[in-house]
Amino acid sequence: MDIEHLSDKIIKHLFLLCPNNSASTFIQESFRNCKKVAVLDDEGQFTPGFQSETSRNHKLNHIFTLEPRLFENQNGLNEWHANEYYWDQIWNKNNPDADWKFEKSPPNILRPHLILDCFINVSFIIMVRNPYAMAESILRANPNASIQDIGNHVLNCLTIQRKNCYLKGNNLIFTYEDMCDRPEWVETQIKTKFEIDDFVLSANTDHHSKVKSNSVKNYNDEQISRLKKYHIIELNKIFSTATDTLDFWGYSILEVNEIGFNVDELFEHDITQLKEKVLSISEEDWFKFEKRNESFIEHNSTHSICLYSEAEEGDDVYSEKIKNEEFLKLFGDDLKALNEKYLNKYKSGRISRILLARLDEFSKIPSHNDSGIHLNYCRRTHIPIVTNDDVEFYVDNKQYSFKENMVYEFDNTKKHAVYNNSEHKRIHMIVDWRY
Repeated sequence: MDIEHLSDKIIKHLFLLCPNNSASTFIQESFRNCKKVAVLDDEGQFTPGFQSETSRNHKLNHIFTLEPRLFENQNGLNEWHANEYYWDQIWNKNNPDADWKFEKSPPNILRPHLILDCFINVSFIIMVRNPYAMAESILRANPNASIQDIGNHVLNCLTIQRKNCYLKGNNLIFTYEDMCDRPEWVETQIKTKFEIDDFVLSANTDHHSKVKSNSVKNYNDEQISRLKKYHIIELNKIFSTATDTLDFWGYSILEVNEIGFNVDELFEHDITQLKEKVLSISEEDWFKFEKRNESFIEHNSTHSICLYSEAEEGDDVYSEKIKNEEFLKLFGDDLKALNEKYLNKYKSGRISRILLARLDEFSKIPSHNDSGIHLNYCRRTHIPIVTNDDVEFYVDNKQYSFKENMVYEFDNTKKHAVYNNSEHKRIHMIVDWRY
C-alpha cells in the first residue's frame, strides 16, 4: 500500500439525512456496491461503541422526534469524535481505498450541526417520503405507538427536513417518490454531484434483512391502502395543521373516501374441517358468552363464543384475558394453519382475538362502526363458516358477498351492517390481528 499516496488523499463524508421507514436502507445498500464508497455494516447508530442516543431507547422506536432534545444535543465534548473513531474503523475495514465514507441513521436528521462540527468535507443527501405511507409503515413496525404519536412524528420529520434543505454544502435533495418513479434521474444526480460514476439504485438482498428486492419499487399505494378510516381521520387532524410543509414537499391532505379500503380478500382457506367442528358445537355453548350481544345493541341477534382475547383496559366485555382451552384445543390445528397464513400475509404481528359469531335467521346487525383501542388498531378479519347468497354484508354503504373458503379483512371503523335474509343461521369466525 502506498502510504505517501494515502496521506494526500482527500476523504469526503456523505451523510444520508432520511427519516425512518423511508427506504434509507435501500439507498445505503446501493452505495455499498460502489467502488469509491465505504459503507458501515449497519446504521451508524448501531455501531459498537456509538456514544449518542439511539432510536431504540426511551420507547421511541420509529418515533424519535417526539423527544428531539435527546438526540440533537451532545452529551460531552468528545462524544462525536468517539463516534468518528468507531465509524472510521469500519469504513477503513470495509473499503480502505474509498473516496467517500457513507453513513445513515434516521435520528441524524436532528443533528446535522453535530456532524458538521466533527467531520470534514461533508455532503448531505436529504430525503422524505409520503407521510401517509410512512405512517402506515410505522404502524406495523411499532405496534405500541399510537396513531397520534406516529402522525406527529411524521409531520416533525417533514418539518425538520424542510429546514435541513437550507444546510450549506454540496447537498442533494429528493423524495422517496423521485427515487421510485424516476430512478434514472436520481442516479444521474448522484453520479454528477458526487462523482460516483458506478452508482445504481440496486441493492443486494443478502446483506440486509430489510431489503426485500434488488430493484427499487414504490410501495406507497399498497401501504396507504391498508390504512383504516380511523387512522386517516387522525392523521388528517395532524397534517392539516401544517399544509404548507406538505405542499413544500409536494404532498397534500388525502380525503377519507380517496384512500383506504372497504373489504380485501386476504387468502383462500379450506374450511371443510373447521365447518364440521363448528357445526358440532352444542346449542348450550352458543349461549354461554352473552356479554358481547348484551353490551352492544347492534349484536342483539347474534350469539358468540370467544376462544381467545387479549385483555383491553376499560372494555366491559374484554377487560380480562380470555382463553377458552376447550375450544382452542378443538380448533388447534385449524388455528395453527391460519396463523401461518396470516403471518405470510401481514409479515409481522399476532392473533389478538378469536370469536365465533352466529347471526340468527331473518335478522340483521344494524349499521354501526367499531371503536375503542383494540378495534381501532386491529386488522379485523372474517372467515365465513356457514353462509349463503341471501346474506348481505355492507361496508360504507356498498354491498359485499362473503364466500366460504376465503378469508376477508374489512375496515371495521367504517359503517358496516349485515342482513341475513335467509332461513339459515350465518356463522363466521372473526380473527383480529395486531401488529
